[in-house]
Amino acid sequence: MLKITWTPLAITLLCAFAHAQAPATTTTVAKEVKTPTATADANATPAAAAAAAATSTAEVKKEEAPSVKYSMGLGLSYSITAETQPDGTRSESVDYTFTPGLSYGIYRASVFTLYSQNLKDTAKNGSFIDPIFSFSRSSFDLSKYFKLGPSLSVTLPMSDSSKNNTELLYSIGGAASLYLQNKPLGIDNWNISYYVAYQRNFTKFATTNAGEPVTMQRIRQRINVGYKFTDSLSLSTRFQFDSKYSSEGIVRNDFLHFQTLSYSVNDTISLSMGHTNSGALLNGTNYDNNLKFYDEASSTYSAGIDVSL
Repeated sequence: MLKITWTPLAITLLCAFAHAQAPATTTTVAKEVKTPTATADANATPAAAAAAAATSTAEVKKEEAPSVKYSMGLGLSYSITAETQPDGTRSESVDYTFTPGLSYGIYRASVFTLYSQNLKDTAKNGSFIDPIFSFSRSSFDLSKYFKLGPSLSVTLPMSDSSKNNTELLYSIGGAASLYLQNKPLGIDNWNISYYVAYQRNFTKFATTNAGEPVTMQRIRQRINVGYKFTDSLSLSTRFQFDSKYSSEGIVRNDFLHFQTLSYSVNDTISLSMGHTNSGALLNGTNYDNNLKFYDEASSTYSAGIDVSL
């Protein structure tokens, strides 16, 4: 029987021989793990290389942060009562609007201010309306056919009436606009929306200086319909209904409607002309229905120009 004696020298030589014959897999695997995905093997198929490059790009690319955008709206409008009144007067006025805005992504903040100049009554030569600070989010899809746009508002007293008559401190409100998505319905040239808003007024007193109840809460509803004849020419109309509530529970209803024909000269300037009628829903004398399309006493014609910067 052959007997093998393992000496230290024999063991060393055997280990060296086995190491030399073994494949160097460890080094190769380490190199493959460290190889970037973007530097795909030149022998790979074009589809595989493209997929690898796309994956690498998606991992490296960062999402761009929304930028801050500024805007400015300027408006000039001339209005005149449709007919001369029995006392021989015919009101004329010029309104100047100023609407700076700030947008960040889907959010927007703006301030609407208006100065109205009476061209006939020198005792009421001009006055500001209360400025409205609005905060809104761009509309989002509710379904295939509807979009919703929410907003908040704060109104501060600036007009003579708010400061000296109703003594308004401030108003807060919330609103929502429901838009009909026209493309799925195949009515691309139409724009239809419904608007509802709630406003809460905070005043020093519950009555005016004349003893009339002050409106403490208001619910406003609007239906807007527009039709686009061309890219520049469009017709729009609005019907507005207000329900005003006093602290004593007295409810008064007002209405307003207008029809406006607009022409966009370019992306900055637009021209418009139209008709407006507004007033109390019920006649103050005999409480008959006062809702009319045209009224000799309250209907007005207007023409204006708007500039968007």
